[in-house]
Amino acid sequence: MHKCQAVLSKSGTCTLELALQGIPMVIAHQISPLSYPFVQKMIQTPFISLPNILSQKAVVPEFIQHLDEATLARTLIDCSSQEIDLSAVGKPGAAKRIADNIHRMIYA
Repeated sequence: MHKCQAVLSKSGTCTLELALQGIPMVIAHQISPLSYPFVQKMIQTPFISLPNILSQKAVVPEFIQHLDEATLARTLIDCSSQEIDLSAVGKPGAAKRIADNIHRMIYA
C-alpha cells in the first residue's frame, strides 16, 4: 500500500492502517438498502471510518450508500495530494480512545 498515491477503501481497520502510513484514501461503503435504515438508527456516529471516528472530524472523505463511480474517481484524484491530519489519533492512549468511542456508540 505504501506505493499507492491514493486508495479507494471499504470501511474497517485497513483505513486506520492507511492513515497511519499517511496514504490518502476515499472510503466507500454500501450495505443492503433494506438493512441500511436499521443500521443507521443503531449507529450513533456521523462517521464509518476509523480515522474519522477517532479524530471526531472528517479527515478522509466517506461515501455511504451513494457510490457514484465518477464522484468516487474525482474525489480519489483530488485527495491524492492531500495529507491526512491524524493529530487526534497519534497521541498516546489510542486504545482507550477507541474503547471509549465504541462504548459511547453502543450505549448512547
